[in-house]
Amino acid sequence: MKNIIISIIIVSTSFMFIKFDNSYNIYAERLLNQPQK
Repeated sequence: MKNIIISIIIVSTSFMFIKFDNSYNIYAERLLNQPQK
């Protein structure tokens, strides 16, 4: 039972990091794609 809970926590945190990483990449691309003044 304990192992199942630990694995669920690991999967959920890694999924959260992947979502955060994707949103950060999109934001960085948006900044880079802006025309230079």
